[in-house]
Amino acid sequence: MNEPAGAPLLLAPIQLRSVTLPARLVVAPMCQYMADDGIAQPWHSIHIGTLACGGFGLVTMEATAVLREGRITPHCLGLWSDEHERALAQVLRQVRAVAPDTPIGIQLAHAGRKASMHRPFLGGPRGVVAESDGGWQPVGPSPIAFGASTNGGAAASAVSAVGASAASAGAGSASSAAPARPAHPTPRELSIDELPGIAAAFVRAAERAARLGFDYCEVHAAHGYLLSSFLSPLSNQRQDRYGGDLESRMRFPLEVVERVREAWPQDRPLGVRFGGSDWSDDGWSISDACRFAAELVERGVDNLSVSTAGNAPVAPRSSPAWLAPHAKAIRDSIRDSIRDAGTSARAMPRADRNASECRAVVTAVGELEQPALAERVLADGAADLIAVARGALRDPRLPWRAARELGAAPRRVPPYAWALGS
Repeated sequence: MNEPAGAPLLLAPIQLRSVTLPARLVVAPMCQYMADDGIAQPWHSIHIGTLACGGFGLVTMEATAVLREGRITPHCLGLWSDEHERALAQVLRQVRAVAPDTPIGIQLAHAGRKASMHRPFLGGPRGVVAESDGGWQPVGPSPIAFGASTNGGAAASAVSAVGASAASAGAGSASSAAPARPAHPTPRELSIDELPGIAAAFVRAAERAARLGFDYCEVHAAHGYLLSSFLSPLSNQRQDRYGGDLESRMRFPLEVVERVREAWPQDRPLGVRFGGSDWSDDGWSISDACRFAAELVERGVDNLSVSTAGNAPVAPRSSPAWLAPHAKAIRDSIRDSIRDAGTSARAMPRADRNASECRAVVTAVGELEQPALAERVLADGAADLIAVARGALRDPRLPWRAARELGAAPRRVPPYAWALGS
């Protein structure tokens, strides 16, 4: 790909360990529900290859289950066997043949209590897959179904402190409320003895991803899936060392991250996706998220990808850049923790500073596909990377539009650059 000249922040390169992202506009993981028993299909090569040719700085593959029972649906991607590894190797070969300069990442996940669901399209049945139809028993930190009422059934309609300020600025608010009956079955509570096996599955999947040559690995701890459900008091009401106060609720997710960091090559970046809020008074809060972020940085996490919601059946009303306040709060907290620890200012995250000088970068998401707005989020110091998902599907060449609107040279694969004269 031809190099941009005088690129704005959104299209400027950034270094994460040994990996150079050629732009700070990246593609977030998006479930495709097109795998066959976890095995990647031609769809994945076309989907990822199309995005990799669009000029994005990083394309991360969808939530990839580390265990068969860790899939959201029977059609989710997986990486728990040699067969899964071989299928993904073919996808990577094909993608890199057409876009060798685009870093490719993978997100490792376990669906937890949100597992064993039908995929939401192609005219099939909806809701839970019965065990008689090939479904399986979901698991979680506590036997609480997603959508079940807790703490007297109070509606999860109040926003967190940072969410309230975002809402007052027109950046989104939470709507109500819990459905009358759970949409998901009650999960089986995991025993303490089962947790090391799940952590080991994350490690094995990370080792496979490393062998495959993925440039970036991300642990999925957001959206109400297994690790996220351990973090939230709405879904974790255990009475052992993995439940209760914040430190205890963070314990298992941090154990997983620590083990994955040890297994993942030290010269390649590791990220964690997690929520900034449950949008519930008695749920996961932005202050909790800031504490969690600090623990992640201490364990060698390079990218803090800040999403939202998923542990309570609320539907936050979104608007452009509506989650940027969450990202900024976490980014500011990391900068403050570095300052408090006596680290030099050179180590503090800065939007205009190479990430090799930072302890971690923060990724913002949430309706950021307008280039000028995304550029402003970076320039204002709310984030270091901008991730788009549906925006990338709507416009797989979004970085080209960003270059045109922000006055930079587009970054294109050679056949397109030749055909378009740039």
